[in-house]
Amino acid sequence: MLSYKISPPQNVLVINDDNKPVVGARVVQTWKHYEFEFNTEHSEEAVTNEDGRVFFPERTLKISLLSRMIMPLINFLVYGVHAGTGTYMNINNIDDGRGHEGMGTAQRRHGDYVIIQGYPPQLNPTDR
Repeated sequence: MLSYKISPPQNVLVINDDNKPVVGARVVQTWKHYEFEFNTEHSEEAVTNEDGRVFFPERTLKISLLSRMIMPLINFLVYGVHAGTGTYMNINNIDDGRGHEGMGTAQRRHGDYVIIQGYPPQLNPTDR
C-alpha cells in the first residue's frame, strides 16, 4: 500500500469581529485526492472549544500500487482535459454556535487557520 498525505494537521481558531474566541462554532474540513477519488469528498465537522479552537488531524489516503498506476489513466479517460490532479483541503465555518449561519472564511495566520466570523446583517450589534 502507498500512503499519500492530503493535509497536515490543522489548528483552527474562530474569532468574532472583536478578536474574541467563538465558543461552540461548527467548523467543517473537507479533503480529497483528485487523481484517486473521483466522486468522493471526505469531510469532518467539529465544534470549537472554550478557546474558540478546533483541531483536525493529518489526512492521508492509502492506495495499492495497481490503483496508483491505473486510476490516473481512468481519471483522464473519464474527464479528459478537465481531469483533476493532486490534493484539495478546505476549512469552512458553518455557524456561530448560536444558530446563525457562519460568515467566516479561513485564513492562514501564524501556523493556524483563523476564521474571523462576521454576523448576519439581520442581527443587531447588541445581540453580539
